[in-house]
Amino acid sequence: MTVSDQELLAEFRGKPCEWCQFIGDRPKPGDPAHLFHSGIGGGKQLDIRINLASICRLHHTASHAGCSPHQYELIALVAKRENVAFDFIVDEIRRLQRAEKDGSEPRRKGT
Repeated sequence: MTVSDQELLAEFRGKPCEWCQFIGDRPKPGDPAHLFHSGIGGGKQLDIRINLASICRLHHTASHAGCSPHQYELIALVAKRENVAFDFIVDEIRRLQRAEKDGSEPRRKGT
């Protein structure tokens, strides 16, 4: 499943780095970062609010190198920002990933 939302990406572009703010550093301009960037299938992207954080280039690079902020830290940050549970984000992304793999329509639990 690909969800490409240039308007949403633009909203996250240039916002203060959410990780800098969280750790008490002076925030630098951020870029949109996908929490789940692999497993979407064939390089496809999932531009939805619960899969995006605005983080500066330094922290984006550090995250991809296996340093803080780790994926779980960013998920917790986004969960707080969006006022949802950590598990909701993980479950929702996995649901969308499963739909991509088996070709089914994404359905929420209980539907």
